[in-house]
Amino acid sequence: MAAIVVALFLMWRRKKEPEEAPAPVAGAPLAPTGQMPPPPPTMAPGTMECPSCGLTIEAKTGPCPICGAEVVAPAVPAKDERIGRLEEAYKSGRISKEQYQANLRKMRGNT
Repeated sequence: MAAIVVALFLMWRRKKEPEEAPAPVAGAPLAPTGQMPPPPPTMAPGTMECPSCGLTIEAKTGPCPICGAEVVAPAVPAKDERIGRLEEAYKSGRISKEQYQANLRKMRGNT
């Protein structure tokens, strides 16, 4: 019984988040650190950042579900027809996975 209580206590402590540092004052300049800021986090496909509130939302044209601002989804790049034919050949079994990957790398310039 004591072992279960100790295990639950340790799991509870592990899940507990550390306290956050106080937020900087709105008008105060940031102290230079001599380092570049970290790169922005990558977003999942099909998502975008709302230009008004800055939160990650689904990439579709219409009002932002968070702040209500009107957003426009980014244009989807046109698919290269050679890649479409290559995918079709792979799915039909005419070429192997290795051939598909090699040709795809060659088309994209990652030889």
